[in-house]
Amino acid sequence: MDRITRFWAKVDISAGPYGCWIWTASRYPFGYGRFMSGGRDWASHRWLINYLRGRPLTRDEVVRHKCDNPPCCNPTHLCIGTQAENVRDREERGRSGSGKVNAVKTHCLRGHEYTEANTLVKRSMRNCRTCHRDRERQRRLTQKEG
Repeated sequence: MDRITRFWAKVDISAGPYGCWIWTASRYPFGYGRFMSGGRDWASHRWLINYLRGRPLTRDEVVRHKCDNPPCCNPTHLCIGTQAENVRDREERGRSGSGKVNAVKTHCLRGHEYTEANTLVKRSMRNCRTCHRDRERQRRLTQKEG
């Protein structure tokens, strides 16, 4: 069986031409389909766009779901864009809740306060400096023992 036939065998297109075509096989934790092709694990929607275009996406291209439905593989629901456009879509559609929720947290999961002295910021994410130190200490101890 060729790759495209094997791909479409894993997609439910019963919603018709305008509905979401749902990936029915294995999925990643956030709901995106997983497709093995050429010895590589692909996100199903990315594989499909590459196949339809006849060439791979460039490093700065992402596949955006117009329908906001991760397992959808309907080509009319997919478009190519940049990560910045993808983030803007997420913000405009109200799907970036975790950032808003985490921004108001005053303490880490272990109860350490997020102060200027106790907060590491990396790639716009806050981390507790005390917890980070504890993890690094444990990692070094584990390395010494091993």
